[in-house]
Amino acid sequence: MSTNGHSDWRACWGILWRSVVFMPYMLAVFVGVGSVWLSRWVLPVLVVLSLYSHDWLWAGGAFTLWLVAVWSYRRFRLSRFYEPPPSLL
Repeated sequence: MSTNGHSDWRACWGILWRSVVFMPYMLAVFVGVGSVWLSRWVLPVLVVLSLYSHDWLWAGGAFTLWLVAVWSYRRFRLSRFYEPPPSLL
Protein backbone atom coordinates (compact mmCIF):
# COMPACT_ATOMS: atom_id res chain seq x y z
CA MET A 1 0.00 0.00 0.00
CA SER A 2 2.85 2.42 0.65
CA THR A 3 4.29 1.86 -2.83
CA ASN A 4 1.14 3.24 -4.46
CA GLY A 5 1.33 6.46 -2.41
CA HIS A 6 5.02 6.75 -3.19
CA SER A 7 4.39 6.46 -6.92
CA ASP A 8 1.68 9.14 -6.71
CA TRP A 9 4.08 11.60 -5.11
CA ARG A 10 6.73 10.67 -7.62
CA ALA A 11 4.36 11.43 -10.51
CA CYS A 12 3.36 14.76 -8.93
CA TRP A 13 7.00 15.68 -8.42
CA GLY A 14 7.74 14.83 -12.07
CA ILE A 15 4.96 17.13 -13.27
CA LEU A 16 5.97 19.90 -10.85
CA TRP A 17 9.66 20.10 -11.76
CA ARG A 18 8.94 19.97 -15.49
CA SER A 19 6.42 22.78 -15.21
CA VAL A 20 8.85 24.94 -13.19
CA VAL A 21 11.72 24.32 -15.61
CA PHE A 22 9.84 24.68 -18.89
CA MET A 23 7.29 27.39 -18.01
CA PRO A 24 9.67 30.36 -18.62
CA TYR A 25 10.63 28.88 -21.99
CA MET A 26 7.00 28.35 -23.01
CA LEU A 27 6.09 31.86 -21.86
CA ALA A 28 8.96 33.39 -23.86
CA VAL A 29 7.94 31.49 -27.00
CA PHE A 30 4.30 32.48 -26.55
CA VAL A 31 5.16 36.16 -26.05
CA GLY A 32 7.68 36.15 -28.92
CA VAL A 33 5.47 34.44 -31.47
CA GLY A 34 2.35 36.29 -30.33
CA SER A 35 3.99 39.69 -30.43
CA VAL A 36 5.34 39.14 -33.94
CA TRP A 37 1.89 38.09 -35.13
CA LEU A 38 0.19 41.02 -33.42
CA SER A 39 2.76 43.56 -34.61
CA ARG A 40 2.06 42.62 -38.23
CA TRP A 41 -1.41 44.14 -37.82
CA VAL A 42 -0.88 46.90 -35.25
CA LEU A 43 2.28 48.58 -36.53
CA PRO A 44 0.91 49.56 -39.98
CA VAL A 45 -1.96 51.32 -38.21
CA LEU A 46 0.53 53.20 -36.04
CA VAL A 47 2.54 54.15 -39.13
CA VAL A 48 -0.53 55.57 -40.86
CA LEU A 49 -1.63 57.48 -37.76
CA SER A 50 1.89 58.85 -37.25
CA LEU A 51 2.12 59.96 -40.87
CA TYR A 52 -1.28 61.61 -40.61
CA SER A 53 -0.15 63.58 -37.55
CA HIS A 54 3.19 64.45 -39.26
CA ASP A 55 5.23 62.63 -36.65
CA TRP A 56 7.92 61.41 -39.03
CA LEU A 57 10.29 59.95 -36.45
CA TRP A 58 7.64 57.70 -34.88
CA ALA A 59 6.39 56.67 -38.32
CA GLY A 60 9.90 55.72 -39.42
CA GLY A 61 10.55 53.72 -36.27
CA ALA A 62 7.22 51.90 -36.44
CA PHE A 63 7.75 51.16 -40.13
CA THR A 64 11.20 49.73 -39.38
CA LEU A 65 9.79 47.54 -36.61
CA TRP A 66 7.03 46.42 -38.95
CA LEU A 67 9.59 45.39 -41.57
CA VAL A 68 11.49 43.39 -38.94
CA ALA A 69 8.25 41.71 -37.82
CA VAL A 70 7.26 40.76 -41.37
CA TRP A 71 10.77 39.52 -42.12
CA SER A 72 10.90 37.36 -38.98
CA TYR A 73 7.37 36.05 -39.64
CA ARG A 74 8.42 34.86 -43.07
CA ARG A 75 12.00 33.85 -42.22
CA PHE A 76 11.09 31.68 -39.24
CA ARG A 77 7.85 30.43 -40.87
CA LEU A 78 5.70 31.46 -37.93
CA SER A 79 2.53 31.04 -39.97
CA ARG A 80 2.65 27.30 -39.30
CA PHE A 81 1.85 28.01 -35.63
CA TYR A 82 -1.48 29.51 -36.65
CA GLU A 83 -2.62 26.82 -39.08
CA PRO A 84 -5.48 24.56 -38.01
CA PRO A 85 -4.39 20.99 -37.27
CA PRO A 86 -4.98 18.41 -39.97
CA SER A 87 -8.18 16.44 -39.75
CA LEU A 88 -7.77 12.82 -38.72
CA LEU A 89 -11.21 11.81 -39.95
